[in-house]
Amino acid sequence: MWCAILPAGATITYRITALPGIHPPLVKVDMHFSVPRAEIVNAEAPAWCPGDYQLQNFGKYVTSMSASSASGSPLQVTQGKQVGEWQVHCTEAGSIDLQYFVPEVPPGNFSNNVQIEPNLLFINGPAALLYLKGRKLEDCELFVHVPTGWQISTTLHKLPGNAAPGWSSTDYDQLADAPLLAATHLLIFHFKDGGCRYSLVFFHHLATLMDPARWVPVFQRIARAENHIMGFTPYKRYHFLMDAGGGLGGLEHLNSCRLAYSSGMSAVEYAPFVAHELFHSWNVKRLRPAALGPFNYQVPNVTRCLWFSEGITEYFAWIACRRAGIITAGQLEKHFREIIRRYRSNPARNTVSADIASLKVWSNNGSNGYQGLSYYEQGELIGLCLDLEIRRVTDNHKDLASLMQCLYRKYALPAPGFHLADIAAALDAVTGRSLTDWFLSMANTTAPLPLRTTLGYAGMTPDCLPEPADTDAVALRNDWLHDDAGESPQLVPSPEYKR
Repeated sequence: MWCAILPAGATITYRITALPGIHPPLVKVDMHFSVPRAEIVNAEAPAWCPGDYQLQNFGKYVTSMSASSASGSPLQVTQGKQVGEWQVHCTEAGSIDLQYFVPEVPPGNFSNNVQIEPNLLFINGPAALLYLKGRKLEDCELFVHVPTGWQISTTLHKLPGNAAPGWSSTDYDQLADAPLLAATHLLIFHFKDGGCRYSLVFFHHLATLMDPARWVPVFQRIARAENHIMGFTPYKRYHFLMDAGGGLGGLEHLNSCRLAYSSGMSAVEYAPFVAHELFHSWNVKRLRPAALGPFNYQVPNVTRCLWFSEGITEYFAWIACRRAGIITAGQLEKHFREIIRRYRSNPARNTVSADIASLKVWSNNGSNGYQGLSYYEQGELIGLCLDLEIRRVTDNHKDLASLMQCLYRKYALPAPGFHLADIAAALDAVTGRSLTDWFLSMANTTAPLPLRTTLGYAGMTPDCLPEPADTDAVALRNDWLHDDAGESPQLVPSPEYKR
């Protein structure tokens, strides 16, 4: 048994102990909480992870659950009606210790969940951390026990003066959305931009890395471009968790992202991927559809707006790379040209709308769309049309970023989030025009996207090729495709950098 001194009445404490040396390797999790009276407390494991829209039922991996009272007396723990639900029979008021074990948990679509290796521990919070039903809004503390000499990375707030490394969060959602990374060695670089501290944290197969320091100015240019696009930075620190030699892709979190990384990729190939996950800090992590918060971890959280959360994010990822000077105007045009080609050759666009692809992704056994229609690509093209239409009707004084800023002011956390009609209303407010019907025809019908018309505003062909145009169209095109990154940022190696 272990005990902790807790603030009066409102802190749930988690203690994670890595056990990589046993077979199979495990993570031991101890939860400590208080009850005001004898009662039954329901402990639940999430069934899914935000950003990875599939049910994985993490509770089925939990083993050997036990509980005890403050006096050390064992308490009865019974299985609930659902997989991943347990009832802790607390016989008296006071502190309760709940203990369980988690093995390696299979990965999701985009990220590892629980990864335990002799020299590495990676935990995606929902896959290992239970919560108490009805008590997700309470403060949380996290303590981590790993073998001597291991380094630990997390974006939670560091607790001062603890023998074991400890961190705090304001609620369970924040705790679960901060991946825990620990290893015998992490290769870390830092840089600053806009008053924020960024860290590139390389882990896993570090021997495969070739000149990782070259990425620091690339990432800094991306961060600078996105901060400029949105006009502010929503965090004080941010970690890029770079899984060297890892697969699966990337998964966004509130103040970090986990990214698969291969040393062979060029900046032009890798930068849009990085920019996508970073832009999620604004779009989906803080500005999100109403259905995605507060999270219900037990059932699918369905929304018609994933095309906005993912597709608009992808659009801005490419725009940010252009603003950062990482890709040329020609490369940006080529990217849009390829997306347009795939859109036109995809018969699913005639039967599935962007909002339906968003709504039914949970039944598609994947996280990118429904019946062949990708809400990433469909949403990106809607973003292109929105950007050019806003620019045209406002004489190029406003753009899609203006719409994002408007939505953020109204619906970002702690506000409850937006619905499809809210995007339409914000569009009308930003432009001073009645564009709701035009917008909804793109979002919730299978009508052809108005690419010919909107690209024409920028003096572009329907295939996104520049053509001779009048002065206004050329000016709009130049502003849309311009590079405003400024001077290349100076390389700032981390003091933790070691080889």
